[in-house]
Amino acid sequence: MIPDHEQGTLTVKLHHLANRSYDVAIQKLCDELNSTETKFPRTNLRMIFKLGSK
Repeated sequence: MIPDHEQGTLTVKLHHLANRSYDVAIQKLCDELNSTETKFPRTNLRMIFKLGSK
């Protein structure tokens, strides 16, 4: 989890899974979660979900 108070975001980075088809499914889930623009509880930080270490 990487907070960025200047941008108002909290990035959650997920590791790649063992199977590429799982990564595809997780990426779709990340995209769906990102579209909700959910705030981390008790903060104004918008959560951003990313797959991969970069």
